[in-house]
Amino acid sequence: MTDEIRKGAMEEGIEALKRAVEAAEAGDCTLLNEEVKAFHTRFELKEAKVCEFISDHPEEGFHAACSLMSGSVSKIDGDMAELLVPVVCSKIVDKNQECWKAIRKFVESPKAKDDALRVMADWMRDPEVVRNFFVSNALVDILWKLGTPEDYAEMAVVAKNSAADGNPRAMGRLGRMYYSGKGFDKDLDEAEKWMSMASRQGVPWARTELKKIVAKNSEFKTARDEASKSFIRFFDLAVRRSSDPKGIADLVRSLRYFADAGSIPALMRVIKAYHEGIGVAKDDSAADALVRRAVQGRLGSMEDPEDRMYLAKMCCISGDAGVRDAVPDLIGGIDKGDRRKDLLEMAL
Repeated sequence: MTDEIRKGAMEEGIEALKRAVEAAEAGDCTLLNEEVKAFHTRFELKEAKVCEFISDHPEEGFHAACSLMSGSVSKIDGDMAELLVPVVCSKIVDKNQECWKAIRKFVESPKAKDDALRVMADWMRDPEVVRNFFVSNALVDILWKLGTPEDYAEMAVVAKNSAADGNPRAMGRLGRMYYSGKGFDKDLDEAEKWMSMASRQGVPWARTELKKIVAKNSEFKTARDEASKSFIRFFDLAVRRSSDPKGIADLVRSLRYFADAGSIPALMRVIKAYHEGIGVAKDDSAADALVRRAVQGRLGSMEDPEDRMYLAKMCCISGDAGVRDAVPDLIGGIDKGDRRKDLLEMAL
């Protein structure tokens, strides 16, 4: 297409839009509603002052505004959004389907411009409307797309508040955040928890995403458990050989991670390290705090007799009477014949 032809087509487009605006100003918006659905450049729309008419006549221009927001996403810049967004969003709390459809298309489009998205986000932050579930979900999606650290931080707060109000889709969005590490530190357990809640409440996409999260979480935990066993073997071997203290200190740091993730055998080694000063400075209060943590709700998952006996010994020397009360449960089921010396030591 030559420049002359292109210029002529543009002039025709501007004239067509101007005629539509004039008709709308005279009270008939039919032509405008049709014309905005046709192909027009941003320049043509601005020259014909289409957005200005819509902004000045929000009721009459509502349908045209929705058509532009949903069908001309790539052409809507920040200046145009300033005029269109208040009109489109004016019926958002009324659950107007045309309004909701336009917003969804605009927010989900990969062509939406950041400056226009920020205009919409500013409107949605209004305390009067952000508690609306549709609005909070859309705001979360906008902030996800914008993607700065500040956007992610705000996104997490909006989703948390909306989920607390009972919004199932916000729960699913929290699951996505924890899964991806956006807005929160990556946490597959939290991701699974929130996506499960969304799935139970019938969010259409939550069930599929939950399967993905569960599979990933299972794979991660299997790998973590195998790594934990390896570090435990390295620690036990290093202690027996009285290896380099710095090397043991590195192992203790790694075991602390596995202990925090729920590994009882790793926790027993960390307790031993602090109690005996292996790889770390001897710290009885730190060891005692870890013993209390081990006793609280974890006894049922302790299968290794060595771990149970070691924890029972540590409970006996604890200054916490509640911790000492756990000893009978810990030694219950252990073969007493093989443990006479240990049991006598605890009794003394």
